[in-house]
Amino acid sequence: MKKVAICFLVTVFVVGLLAAGCPAPSGPTQAPAPVTQQFKWRLVGATVESDAIFQNQYRRAAAMIEEGSGGRISCTAYPVGPIVSLEEQVSAIQSGSIEAAIIIPGYAASVAPATLTGEMAYNAKDGYDDWEIHLGWGVNKMLRENYAKGGIYFAGVTYAAMIHFFSTFPINTVDDFKGKPVWLSPSLFFLTDFGIVPTEMPGFDPYMATKMGTIKGFSYSSVNLEAMKLKEVCPYFLMPGFFPASTHLIINQKAWDALGPDLQRQVQNYLDAHLHELIPMGQKLEDDAIAKAKAYGTKFITLPDSEMAKLIKSARASEDKLPPDAAKIVAVYRDWVKYNKVWEYK
Repeated sequence: MKKVAICFLVTVFVVGLLAAGCPAPSGPTQAPAPVTQQFKWRLVGATVESDAIFQNQYRRAAAMIEEGSGGRISCTAYPVGPIVSLEEQVSAIQSGSIEAAIIIPGYAASVAPATLTGEMAYNAKDGYDDWEIHLGWGVNKMLRENYAKGGIYFAGVTYAAMIHFFSTFPINTVDDFKGKPVWLSPSLFFLTDFGIVPTEMPGFDPYMATKMGTIKGFSYSSVNLEAMKLKEVCPYFLMPGFFPASTHLIINQKAWDALGPDLQRQVQNYLDAHLHELIPMGQKLEDDAIAKAKAYGTKFITLPDSEMAKLIKSARASEDKLPPDAAKIVAVYRDWVKYNKVWEYK
């Protein structure tokens, strides 16, 4: 009996201690707050790390994704090369080995043929023009539908600067292109009509490829006259530019689906409202690079109207050969060019 009494007293004492340290709640018990899911994305850009576009616009695009998600997506930008090569970006997106990429549009042609309309020469004259065409004239919607067939989400266009022709040789007429080994963006292969020999650029490094003599010229962004010191290897620079570098921001479909409709809408609306901010960034870098290249002694070449007409005619003929998926977008661009009276309509 004594043992029972002692056990009872000990139990009362322990319960009393616990009660003293843990006062009873004054109201209803609160349910724990739901855990908000976080996402970690890797974004591989379309340039090497030394490129001014990677350092500025691509890193800013990654930050926009984070901002648009309200901090729920952590998005780190990587240059092309260390994770995947330029040629591997699209397949890496499809497989999910990376979550996001900024690509030169033509590299997605096997998945989304409409991307062959990306960066068509002698249409938009600057990034603001291209922004208007993509958002205001419905090209973004067409591209999104075409990418979806390949299991990729298209989020928008990231603007950099104008793409120009950098050259080790003087250009007075289109005949001067003949026989020259040159690296070309996919949308500029119409230049083979004038005898250019498309040539690979090892490591996607135009400076070293030119310095070693592998190529005699290349199409590249104007800002890198300064950032990558391209003015040192190419004394000639063709004006005007072919097109604004309007690379595509694409996302692995499963990574996009994992966000859910509300967060998807939030991120996409933010990108639609802010990606155009990359345009003045590029223009400022471009103006600075061109001023320094002129002071350095780079020769800026403008072809006579008769020679420009040959280039434009060849560019338009190449557009006519694009696959059916691209035809509707080509028609939009032509309507825009005609409406704004630029190039052949000026």
